[in-house]
Amino acid sequence: MKPQRSYNWNMPAQRGVDFLEWIVRVGALAAVVLIIAAVVIAYHNLGSRTIALATSTVIGVILAFALQLWFELRPSLKDDQVSFAYTIDFRDRQIRQWDYTKVIGDGKQGGLLDPAVALVGSRIGIEIESGKWLFAEHGSIIKGDPGKAASDLAIFSLVAFFGYAQRDWQW
Repeated sequence: MKPQRSYNWNMPAQRGVDFLEWIVRVGALAAVVLIIAAVVIAYHNLGSRTIALATSTVIGVILAFALQLWFELRPSLKDDQVSFAYTIDFRDRQIRQWDYTKVIGDGKQGGLLDPAVALVGSRIGIEIESGKWLFAEHGSIIKGDPGKAASDLAIFSLVAFFGYAQRDWQW
């Protein structure tokens, strides 16, 4: 009789070996070795201005790269959330969010300069116009399966948001 395998899918996630962490550590070790080798070579060739300049350039570039890694590889403290809660209005033939102020938030984040606040206008326009188009062209789909229509509109809105606001995918 073969023993059955049992899986516990509710286990807490365990931190395994992070490949990027090892790469950064190996790169840091290689940078230290390179700096030591460059300093030793420059020390034994004090008469050469070119070697002294190259050594200082290597040290500066490595320090700048390490500083950039320190800033870029830190985890973000900010959580972003995109909400999708649609209301289907059969009288006005619209599918849209009931209240777009929840998209904007309470206004405490960054005021008018916050990119999320600045882009709400485009999201409102995209969702309202696509909801009107959906009713005009495919009204039977909305009446037949409103949940599917709302989820498809949410996917369309998210893709449109990335296409309009995040052309370089940095956010």
